[in-house]
Amino acid sequence: MDVKSRLDTQAVDLLSLIRSDDLDAARALARTAATDHRLEDVRILCPAGRHTRYFCIGVNYPDRNEEYKDGSERPKYPSIFMRSHTSLVAHEEPIVRPRESEQLDYEGEIVLILGSGGRRIPEGEALSHVFGYTCANEGTVRDWLRHAKFNVTPREYRRDKGSAR
Repeated sequence: MDVKSRLDTQAVDLLSLIRSDDLDAARALARTAATDHRLEDVRILCPAGRHTRYFCIGVNYPDRNEEYKDGSERPKYPSIFMRSHTSLVAHEEPIVRPRESEQLDYEGEIVLILGSGGRRIPEGEALSHVFGYTCANEGTVRDWLRHAKFNVTPREYRRDKGSAR
């Protein structure tokens, strides 16, 4: 639905709506209003914002380390890496394997979307900062990981030409 015209909000995309004072009104509208367009008649854009940080946690479930079959112990701390907005693509846009790589791999991921920031948030208050959850398909160029277990190299995908940098 066209939230911008129905609420007369200054938000121009999902990210600015999450950060705006109009979020509660948009949620109420979504529960009651009819849609303006059929899904097949719209193009879903990439929600990634230029001035947003994307933190990723690797090897993030108990048996993941064993999948490497290298005999190493489970890491004491999580593997944390970042992605830029240029390494993400929109729904139904292709993840392009760079011609320099032979091994573009994909993984289904659970994505946690934070609606409000914070620092040193007590565990009991953490969920109050969560806007929502979604799923994603992450592409990783495995042969560019410098042959290390946790060295994750983000790729940039140019939306204008659909090619990887």
